[in-house]
Amino acid sequence: MLAKQYWRISQHPNSLIARTFKAKYFPRGSIQDCSPKPHQSWVWRNIIKFDNPKLKEGRWGVGKGCNIPLSHQDWCKGLPHNLLHPSFTTGTVADLIDQQSHKWNSNLIRDIYPFPLCKEILQIPLPRICSVDDKLLWKHSNNGEFEVKKAYNILLEDYLTLYNDHHSQSHADNKVWKLIWKIKTPQKICNFIWKLLQEALPTRQLLRNRGIIDIGPCPFRNCAEESTTHLFLIYPFARACWHGSPLAVHTSDLLGISVQQWLKGLIMSHSLDDEVFMEYMQKIFITLWTIWYHRNRVVHEEIQPNPLDVVLTAQNLYCRYKEAYSINYEPNRSCSRSKVEHNTEAGHWQLLIKIAGVRNSRCNRSAWAYEAKDMQGVIKLCGVASSNASTTNGAVQEALMEAIITANNYGFNRILFLTNNKNLIQLVHRSKTPAWHERSLIADLDILYQSGFVCNLLVVPNCVLDFVNVAAKMAIRMPLHHTWVHPSLL
Repeated sequence: MLAKQYWRISQHPNSLIARTFKAKYFPRGSIQDCSPKPHQSWVWRNIIKFDNPKLKEGRWGVGKGCNIPLSHQDWCKGLPHNLLHPSFTTGTVADLIDQQSHKWNSNLIRDIYPFPLCKEILQIPLPRICSVDDKLLWKHSNNGEFEVKKAYNILLEDYLTLYNDHHSQSHADNKVWKLIWKIKTPQKICNFIWKLLQEALPTRQLLRNRGIIDIGPCPFRNCAEESTTHLFLIYPFARACWHGSPLAVHTSDLLGISVQQWLKGLIMSHSLDDEVFMEYMQKIFITLWTIWYHRNRVVHEEIQPNPLDVVLTAQNLYCRYKEAYSINYEPNRSCSRSKVEHNTEAGHWQLLIKIAGVRNSRCNRSAWAYEAKDMQGVIKLCGVASSNASTTNGAVQEALMEAIITANNYGFNRILFLTNNKNLIQLVHRSKTPAWHERSLIADLDILYQSGFVCNLLVVPNCVLDFVNVAAKMAIRMPLHHTWVHPSLL
């Protein structure tokens, strides 16, 4: 969760928390350059401290490039030595972009960056119409946003690799992890149980071991140091809670084991398909959470410990959750994302454009082509070009954007596209979340929609796209970039 705060500060520099930390800890630099210092606050030191460097690895989503220093550690893996090139006026990525055509200055990039770095840079898509802000994205997610679930999987994979000798124990922990989320309780309770099993609850013993607080009095006036096992099993308060619950848990029989061992044994002892066992585990989870909730009220609100309050609250929560989970409802599948306006009547379309993108993995080359006809079947526009795209999807997206810009320049703003690429249709119709490298295409389309542009995409078989497929394959064999316009448009 601290890594999530790091990326929130990095990606939203105008937020209150980002401006506060920047003013105090890095007024003249960036958070990527910060390192923890002893005199800084505990929270800040842990935000910028990473035991696993993968949680900090980023990549830039390029807009105009004005905010990306060429020397930034996340711009490219290997920095060239000639950053003092005479063509550099700002020392940012904007120097590598032709600001008039909104394309990479390929000749300059190939002169400065060695292969294959130059090829990787040229494959980064740029917005063609609108101005998209430069944004530092997390490298290990598809959309560039930091995801706690993905980060956890990365840490778990590294843990399993590092501690391969303990494979059986890791397998058991992984099984427990999967079973926890099958217990029909709210997510906050399942999350609490996982923290309990990982010894991540901020008990006084844990806070003291981490140097956050000195040892203080037990919240329940007990002489023993507060640990999770003492809090949930051994304290007289916890014993009274379990004794008053309908679970028949005798904590006196559990003196030789920890609460983690007891809970893992329970979770793995029966099948969750058994409804009786499911209800039993629901009550166990809810009771543990209620004890922790009551403990926090004792610490922070200074109320008097009351086991009866815990028992009644746990029973009330169980009844409410059972009623909620027994209601079968169809989830609301309405999508709030804006849909692309389109008209299926052929008479309303000005152009019908076929687009195709191809890639040859052997020679590592891509190309695209398009053909635009009016409603009378007359070819109005054609285009074909070699591409730096690393995938077929990327080549098709380039074909779409090039066809839109060319057609729009000649006054066409109602277009029907034909393609065999389902991924492109899902992207344009907003039925999928765009990846980080697709954000520039979406931003350009949004600007066009605001100016009255209307389009739709249909899936067609490959035989319909014979001409554009052949043209694109020709552009793979030889470097090619050509656009043809009907004389009546000139």
